[in-house]
Amino acid sequence: KACDLIPPDFLSYDHYVMCVASQPELQAEAGAPWMFPEAHLRVKPDFYQCLQCFRTLSQVHHVPFWAFTNAVRHGSYPPPTEGQIRMQLMSALAYGARGLQYFTYAYDQAMVRPDGTTTETWELARKINSEIHIMAPVLRKLEPIGVFHAGPVWPMTERLPADLLTIEGDPALVGVFRGADRLLYMLVVSKNPCAWSMHYLKPFRPEPFFEFDVRNGSWAKPYPRKPERQPLTLAPGEGRLLRLGGEGESRF
Repeated sequence: KACDLIPPDFLSYDHYVMCVASQPELQAEAGAPWMFPEAHLRVKPDFYQCLQCFRTLSQVHHVPFWAFTNAVRHGSYPPPTEGQIRMQLMSALAYGARGLQYFTYAYDQAMVRPDGTTTETWELARKINSEIHIMAPVLRKLEPIGVFHAGPVWPMTERLPADLLTIEGDPALVGVFRGADRLLYMLVVSKNPCAWSMHYLKPFRPEPFFEFDVRNGSWAKPYPRKPERQPLTLAPGEGRLLRLGGEGESRF
């Protein structure tokens, strides 16, 4: 009702989900998909639930939503790695977020120190942001139509429909979009912030995937493989934008 009384320009929320896992937590939640014992890391299990909540509010009220990413050590939150930052940002984009924010810039251990010098986190953010900026002209034009998950179930997540896409291998998140060209676009995100992952994609129709190259902003057909099982290797938390069908080697 608040959105009806005072229509906002956007919805913004912060939820920091990458925490140091205590030994009791590692034991009590052993085997849970949000536990990464090799890094003593626990991703809060309501991570995707909160994204889905704001995605729904955004769609109901026709207001874009923005999402925060933790960028500073504090409390139980460790200094973020590249994989942790990527997973938070890419997951938000897959859920349809139109704005990305960092908490926080100003802290001795954050992105910018009080004296104006920058930390390693600043360099990580600049690297990832540069790739997102190249994807942005494409993402802005796409209509979000669904968010699905492959692998173990998290709270309030929807399994990937077999009649859309099958993903074998490691767990993944898939944001599905439709372009003005009526083609399907998919942002495939690794759900592992700590280690590389391997995925095998099988589309619902026998058309090739084209991968968006964040180095030069072009669409390229992946290296030749059997079309029914396209391999996709992702760095920790990485997201790749794919298009099903259409033409390759073209600039956006």
